[in-house]
Amino acid sequence: MPHKKRYPSGKLSGPIPVMLFIIVLAGGVIFLNSCSVVKQAKAYDRFVQSRFTLTSARLLSVGTVDVSQKSNYNQLDFGQIVSLGMQLLKGDLPAVMEIDVKGYNPAQEEASISGTDWILLTGKDTLATGTLNKPLSIPPGKTLQFPVKARFNMGKLLASGSLQQILNVLLSGNSPNAYQKLHLA
Repeated sequence: MPHKKRYPSGKLSGPIPVMLFIIVLAGGVIFLNSCSVVKQAKAYDRFVQSRFTLTSARLLSVGTVDVSQKSNYNQLDFGQIVSLGMQLLKGDLPAVMEIDVKGYNPAQEEASISGTDWILLTGKDTLATGTLNKPLSIPPGKTLQFPVKARFNMGKLLASGSLQQILNVLLSGNSPNAYQKLHLA
């Protein structure tokens, strides 16, 4: 007569109870993790629903020319102007600027984001793109100011004015009148 294996009462052992335990444990971990994902999604939604305004902008470079220390078009030397003109004739004049953004969270809970790619639109045209690659949190009912680097092509802006006018606007220290001339305000 074969010997039957006996388990002490109240104890789980053997392959089926162990597998059941692993499945229940994995399900619990997935459930707890999904709660965290839902929380993050709600915080992200509150961030997207926050109100954002551009408070200032600084042009860092145009094409291959560093303009971060320039305050107007006349400070560019002849070689830099020629370089910009040649790049413009090729139809590709990339620029990088740093934009200060103020975000207000009207919600009752914290609004946050861990990072995202973004697009700045004027009407139906894409004006600039960028990447927000650091976590940001805006407390409920509060305002947070943060810098964002933006990339754009000056060719898109040329529909609004000449290169000299655009450079003067971007180097002007954020004059609202200058932005209105380009229909950006």
